[in-house]
Amino acid sequence: MQGISIVLSGQAYVHWTEQRTHDTEGGERRTETIHYSDSETIRGLNSLMIQLWGDGKHSQELAAGSQTGFIRYTLTATISRSWKFNHTTKKAITINEIVDIITLQLAVRLSSSNEKTLCCLCCASSPISLSVITDRGGYCPGESIAISTEAENHSNRRITVVQAMHAEADCGPGIEAGSTSNWSNELLPIPATVPCIGSCRILKLSYILQVTIAIPRSTDLHVTIPITIGNVPYRRGQPVTNPPPQANYPLPSNPYPPPAGNAYPPPNGPPPTGNPYPPPVYNYSAAHPPVNIGDDNYTMGETQYAPVYGFVTDYQFVPPPS
Repeated sequence: MQGISIVLSGQAYVHWTEQRTHDTEGGERRTETIHYSDSETIRGLNSLMIQLWGDGKHSQELAAGSQTGFIRYTLTATISRSWKFNHTTKKAITINEIVDIITLQLAVRLSSSNEKTLCCLCCASSPISLSVITDRGGYCPGESIAISTEAENHSNRRITVVQAMHAEADCGPGIEAGSTSNWSNELLPIPATVPCIGSCRILKLSYILQVTIAIPRSTDLHVTIPITIGNVPYRRGQPVTNPPPQANYPLPSNPYPPPAGNAYPPPNGPPPTGNPYPPPVYNYSAAHPPVNIGDDNYTMGETQYAPVYGFVTDYQFVPPPS
């Protein structure tokens, strides 16, 4: 864009009508409506302009900022009373669309790479390159992304690799000039968060994994990989499907973990009879601070609400086949 500006302007406007009756040449009386109007620009205001960003002449890039939006479900109960205020109480609930990650397209590894050189022309260095591989493309909160990287530093500067997703980040060791560093199955945990949203017309939610090489005195080198966050957890050995079906098992409605005696065994333990793929042990966790859902001062009950999301509590990483 070239700029963002605000102009303060003022204008006065007036309009009225009058009825006039007169005789025509034929001797008839006729009434006409006469319109009067005028406008005036308020002097001294039309030149007041504030340039908020840019100079209004040269094109520049404005970095992306924050956006506000939400999808919220509420139950409202109302007692209607004659000649009095109604009694209203509200309760917010969490509803998430099913995002099944036990699908063929999400069970395969994802990879991406990028490289850059420092300086330019005759001063250009040998490239700095970064390759990233994940163990799969879909995860649930409570699981971890297994990230394998290969970073080659053929420049004359020491660099650092940083991997991040959502609010989680991990900083790896520095890579000296002229050397190569490899990570194998470094685990980046996924916090309680909203599953991907694709069914809403006006609001979409998706995630990316970003691995960055921090380069002193230069712009950083980034590699990004799209990641699907779902709520039907993956179990190694469970057959994947394509296209995705409905959830193979319902998520528990109890917001508390089951008693220890009834808890599902860990993935490597013996499965219960008749169920070769035990469902995960799920807990529920709030991902954001509470909001006020009260419409006015007459809304009764607890109006503070924080959405909760499923969280795998028995996750154990199993390295994929080489």
